[in-house]
Amino acid sequence: MQTLVARRSHLQLLQVHEPPLTSHSIKVRLHWSAMSFGTEHNTLAGQKTGAILKAGHYWRKALGLLRQTGSPARVLERYAKLKRGLSPLGYSAVGEVIACGRRVNVPLPQGTLVHVGGEYASHADIVTVPQNFVFPLPEQRGPIKPALSLATIASVPIHAVLHARDCLPTSMTPSVLVVGGGIIGTFGGLFATSIGCRVSLFDTAPTTLADAFLPRRSMGERYDMILVCTPSMQGIETHLEAANEGCVLSVVGETPLQVDRGTLEDKYMTVRFCKSFGYGRGNKAYEFGCADVDTSRFPHTLRANISRGLTLLDAKSSQLEGHINIMSPADPQPRHDQVNIFKWNN
Repeated sequence: MQTLVARRSHLQLLQVHEPPLTSHSIKVRLHWSAMSFGTEHNTLAGQKTGAILKAGHYWRKALGLLRQTGSPARVLERYAKLKRGLSPLGYSAVGEVIACGRRVNVPLPQGTLVHVGGEYASHADIVTVPQNFVFPLPEQRGPIKPALSLATIASVPIHAVLHARDCLPTSMTPSVLVVGGGIIGTFGGLFATSIGCRVSLFDTAPTTLADAFLPRRSMGERYDMILVCTPSMQGIETHLEAANEGCVLSVVGETPLQVDRGTLEDKYMTVRFCKSFGYGRGNKAYEFGCADVDTSRFPHTLRANISRGLTLLDAKSSQLEGHINIMSPADPQPRHDQVNIFKWNN
């Protein structure tokens, strides 16, 4: 089988062994796999020599290894391995079931069309995914819709919106500012709109993917929620000044919090950080279907959020069609202003 990996800061298609089927997993033959441009572009950029030399955690590891071994040669050997290393990519795809493990709670018939998510769903012909990351698709008429491969990516900002919405009065119709018009900001804005929020967009780029779906912010607007969907908080103070008292600042992904504490205090703001996909992410017992985390304390689980993502994408698939860049794994040409999806076995 074939799989797409990051190697020497480039995308490379490799021939590898088919993944084994484990007892709590489902094996799927992929049709489409979606690329999260920001996340995967950063993985590729992180393999460049300059990025490695600038990364503080690599220096800490190098100094620790040097103290431990007293050998500069070992440090250089470790650096060479970083440059030669392979990093799997992808975490959101659709395909058809090949087989189910013997301890899968609800076995799916062979050929069932499903969405698969998590870091297990790499760009590949065939993947093996824990059962809680597998979702039967809505009824399909005709070929499987490429847009449905985006549900796990969409679940990230969906969780951010819901996590922040919980901090605001239920009677309120929140005004939401989405900062960043890439794929994450687009889905965050679409979902916030779908639950009744008034949404506007800010991005320093003159044209983004989100511009096809969301209006740009207007001067003098005030906000109850600010959804940060960019890797940097540069210029965030301007948006905080336009926030209403009690506004919620929701930070998506790994964006570092770089904001003046006094501004937050003056606005009585709440800051929320969102672990990707939702509650249960990283809990192997939950991911493999051996435990549950769906309680009043953890209402927005990864399964609930990915299901919301599928519903949103099914409703918006026709609008998204004109913004999808279909790519061959053998010749990937991703575009930042479009939704990038790889075509596999169909």
